[in-house]
Amino acid sequence: MGRDEEMRLECLKLAEAAKKSGDARPLLVIAEEFYSWIQGKGVSGKSARETPASLHGQAGVVQSTMKLETDEQVKRQLTIKEMVLELLAEVFPEGLTALEILERIQARWLPGLERTSLSPQLSRLKNEELIANVEGKWRSLRNGEGVSSGD
Repeated sequence: MGRDEEMRLECLKLAEAAKKSGDARPLLVIAEEFYSWIQGKGVSGKSARETPASLHGQAGVVQSTMKLETDEQVKRQLTIKEMVLELLAEVFPEGLTALEILERIQARWLPGLERTSLSPQLSRLKNEELIANVEGKWRSLRNGEGVSSGD
């Protein structure tokens, strides 16, 4: 089951709880309201931050939905190249050795990353003229801009 299907199923469960708590609307209408809210689209003219009407007064349901929203807002999975750019932006104008980059990626994102997977990405970034190796240290050529600064 995909992430979207899991979220829709959870929305149906939350809608069922709201229905048991007295919401008279059809189950699918309530579930779609939850789904829209979790996706950050808002609900029928309300801002995405407003809690759906069916959640008011239902602390347990709100907590479950808030957890879903938090899970969906977790930073998207970065590529190895994006991880490298992010790390080099953080230490700009200094650089990092390949081993330092590897260790930081392993500590922060991918514990199982091997050097043989990192080296080709460093070469690609170099060929794209986004990084350079100067005296054994990889340095960003983007003046400290990370991946969130618009690739």
